[in-house]
Amino acid sequence: MRRVAAVVGVTPMAIYRHYPNRDALMLAVAEHGRAQLAERCRLRPGRRPARAELKATVNALLDFALEQPRLYALLTEQQAQESAELGDDAPALGAVVAAVDEAMHREALAPDDVDQVAVGIVALMHGLILLYLSRRLPLAEPEFRLLYAASLTRLLNGIST
Repeated sequence: MRRVAAVVGVTPMAIYRHYPNRDALMLAVAEHGRAQLAERCRLRPGRRPARAELKATVNALLDFALEQPRLYALLTEQQAQESAELGDDAPALGAVVAAVDEAMHREALAPDDVDQVAVGIVALMHGLILLYLSRRLPLAEPEFRLLYAASLTRLLNGIST
């Protein structure tokens, strides 16, 4: 709490007035992060072709992770601790489910189980992000973005109509 207080320019006691402990503070940070991620990944149907909208949703996940890697890691860690199931608390998954559903309705993707397809997409993209953030993919950011885009395109080509 002292380090957090020093970074934000307050006393540790000021933080304790609002949060009883570190876990409560981290929960608040994670809730704020989830809201930010949900807004960035939110489906905006009708603005572009369905497949482009799906790519934009998945790219919003990448942008968030690269711009705020520690917050992304916190969200990932907290999600893993809270539940083995992905659900409403996984904003990127919810947005991808909506984008996949829209793409299937507009016949840009072959009909299939929307939830399973969305989980497959998020799993691939999240796995690539974690490999990159942990430095297991020795690529500069531009090269990683190309790999990410190519992987998504290959996956979508495989499930397209």
